[in-house]
Amino acid sequence: MKWIVFLRGVNLNGIKIKMADLRALFLKWGYGSVETVLASGNIIMDLEEKEDVQALKRVLEDKLSRHYGYPANLHILSEMEVSFLLEHKLKAQKDIHQYVLFLDKKEVLEEVKNLYERLDHQEDESLHPIGNHLIWQVKKGETLVSAFGREVLGKAAYKAHLTSRNMNTIEKIQKKITS
Repeated sequence: MKWIVFLRGVNLNGIKIKMADLRALFLKWGYGSVETVLASGNIIMDLEEKEDVQALKRVLEDKLSRHYGYPANLHILSEMEVSFLLEHKLKAQKDIHQYVLFLDKKEVLEEVKNLYERLDHQEDESLHPIGNHLIWQVKKGETLVSAFGREVLGKAAYKAHLTSRNMNTIEKIQKKITS
């Protein structure tokens, strides 16, 4: 079964990791059929379906933190969860980005949803719960201008619990899985 690891903050703010090196590291650690997608820390790998994903998350965060010398945070989704996200993506609109916000705790999801409701929004900005995650729509070029984007993305309070990917990245991952 294919699983996707989404590392947070790779190739941003001085954390530089070459995807070929990351792939080699995962292979060295014994994970099978490892592929990377784009340069933002997206790894597709084979795992047993019965794998304890939360335990694996902790192990990988520890190994990556020690190897690269930074506090690694990541999210792991099954290929079925990625398909689910794509089945529920919003209708594409011109000049609008869709981001998936991966959240690891229900309490953090609720906190982020409540925060969104309290803030002013840009035109065409919206937030939609999809399972244990959120889909956020915002005009291109306004991701970090948006009050929500400024309050959530890159904030220390959410660092260990949230990472985001553009829906285009999720689509590229899905194509790799199914090809």
